[in-house]
Amino acid sequence: MPANCILYDSITNYLIVGTDIGVFYTDADQIDWKPYGMGMPAVYVLDLKIRQATRKLYAGTHGRGVYSVNLETVVGTDDPASEMLNARVFPNPARNVLMFKSESSEVFDGKIELFDAVGHCVLSKKIARQPLNELVLDVAALPMGLYMLQAVNGLGHTVLREKVVVSE
Repeated sequence: MPANCILYDSITNYLIVGTDIGVFYTDADQIDWKPYGMGMPAVYVLDLKIRQATRKLYAGTHGRGVYSVNLETVVGTDDPASEMLNARVFPNPARNVLMFKSESSEVFDGKIELFDAVGHCVLSKKIARQPLNELVLDVAALPMGLYMLQAVNGLGHTVLREKVVVSE
């Protein structure tokens, strides 16, 4: 099947392809193409764009107009619940620091990353066997805006993903 357009989303690590029969996506590290089928007809897709500020995917089709959907709906960024951390980021919006609130006292081993609205990693902090409740991220030097925070465990799986606003 011919691929008419392709794009890479650095926040989710997904490849998204427009084909003659619709939109397909996969994790870039584990190529396993899946069709996107909610609300999108199986038509010739000419162009794909991501608007980072809203995290929307736009698909331009031949004869059926342009479709827009929330990117998380397309790529299913909700990881299996068994791997997800039961934690929240606060305060949100934040001015100087971000902290974590977790119901459990289990330790985290991996890294915390913060991406800006265009998908650039603006902060990355390695965490070695530390309880999340004790973790503090300094965001005072970042410009105000919308960011995507993700925690990646030692196996490379995203176990927490949350939108964060940095304000003045």
